[in-house]
Amino acid sequence: MVLNRLIITQGDPLRFHLNHTENGEVYQLAEDEIYFLAIAKDENPENAMVCFFNNSQDFEVYLSLEEGSYVFEVGIKNDSGDSRVILPSVDERRRALNQLIVLRRLYDV
Repeated sequence: MVLNRLIITQGDPLRFHLNHTENGEVYQLAEDEIYFLAIAKDENPENAMVCFFNNSQDFEVYLSLEEGSYVFEVGIKNDSGDSRVILPSVDERRRALNQLIVLRRLYDV
């Protein structure tokens, strides 16, 4: 059961807004916190291929991934190195919860 699916075409930026709430309120990052986005191949979700950091809930990421299916997780990391995942990539049976689909570009202008 995929909860979140992002679909992009090769070469296009990945843009999305993270609706992060805790205790019923929009979460505000502390001064020493930053969001992270980790992406891995669908068949091998233990090994993140790329990781991006962002200080707001609006992500704009430029990727150079081959066409295919990937999983992603989103979390928060602080300056001391502690981190916590707020959107896990897979469930306990290793089924994708958050999926990134990269579509083949047919024509590159």
